[in-house]
Amino acid sequence: MQRPPINLAFLGCGRVARTHSRTLNAFRSAVRCYYASRDPIKAAAEARHFGGSGSFGSYAAALVDDRVDTVFVTTPPNSHLDLTLAALEHGKNVIVEKPAFMRAADCAVVQAAVARHGGRVLVAENYCYKPLARTLRGIIGSGVLGDLRFFHLNAVKYQRTRGWRDSSSLAGGGALFEGGIHWIDLLANVGLRIEAVHGFRPGDWGTPERSISMALVDRSASSPMACSS
Repeated sequence: MQRPPINLAFLGCGRVARTHSRTLNAFRSAVRCYYASRDPIKAAAEARHFGGSGSFGSYAAALVDDRVDTVFVTTPPNSHLDLTLAALEHGKNVIVEKPAFMRAADCAVVQAAVARHGGRVLVAENYCYKPLARTLRGIIGSGVLGDLRFFHLNAVKYQRTRGWRDSSSLAGGGALFEGGIHWIDLLANVGLRIEAVHGFRPGDWGTPERSISMALVDRSASSPMACSS
């Protein structure tokens, strides 16, 4: 029996929503897309451009609409927690763009909301699905390396920023929070359990960091993993 389509509303109509919309174009029979923005004209334009099923002139309007069963939070990170909690209260499933929340403690708040209201919450983090993660997981799990003592990952990437990503209050951080979270997620999916992450940054702490060194502590190892981003 064919499953009914998912009725998904994007909360936010920026670049990230457009990227996911292009991907979902190949799954139109399985996913109906709606678009919500604080700007009704922008939401309607995105719906027309991507062949969406409708649009909303506010996030609240999407959350109360019975046609919508899932929302995709693609707004800046400082609004992720409130929108996720509101969506769960209205009986919606939630996909939330990474980085999911401003503080690790927010995850416990969301878990409690799921327990109260039901629904599911998925973080849109893709590095855990990379073939590299599967390959490393197999090698580490095989024991061929013995007792792993040190894991060094050097990630070098230049990424231009603009808009809300240049604001610490909206973005929550810079290189580590926006980009380095990918590498933390990768290392969390290679068969090692991360207990703590520590970031060390040069320069002015008054602006989002553009370069960061990280130390990731694994519960099963006596020496840390290291990653620079």
